[in-house]
Amino acid sequence: MHLSTYRTAELQLLSVRVRRLRLGRTLTQKELGNRCNLSCRYISDLECGRRGIRLANLYRLSYGLDMTLSGLLDFDSAADGAMLLGDKASRHQHIALTSAASVAHRSECRLRLGRKIALLRRSQLLSQDNFCLMLGLGQTYLVDIENGRINIGFNNLCKIARGLGVTASELTDVDDFER
Repeated sequence: MHLSTYRTAELQLLSVRVRRLRLGRTLTQKELGNRCNLSCRYISDLECGRRGIRLANLYRLSYGLDMTLSGLLDFDSAADGAMLLGDKASRHQHIALTSAASVAHRSECRLRLGRKIALLRRSQLLSQDNFCLMLGLGQTYLVDIENGRINIGFNNLCKIARGLGVTASELTDVDDFER
């Protein structure tokens, strides 16, 4: 995909935030990549705004930074340490989610996110048709998101959050993703 496709304001904020958080934890790109099972090149491209990111990799990145997903996406947060995962046991539990065995959990998280999107959309009395027209998304795509079948990209996650009048952080709030 062309570089300019990924250059949204939210992605630029995420790029800067990831770099700042990584450096604040004195991690190299390679160390962060190893912690979250992503390549050094992927981390570099993300930090430079040359790459989009999908929900599954947002989870991996948040775990690699010892943060909740909503904490990672909270661009207004002044205290980057405020959303850190607590104890060492929590860290190991969350790191385990980056393995191949976590596919079921990530599917459950996609389903919960989809349900939350549908609930917020309905609470605003928006039909799928009208919401899709408003956002410029295909209805089939929205149906797949709401049913948890899509590993949604970050740009579309932000677009949907804006359409619902919430932030990406609020949309992915950790309380909605805990078992």
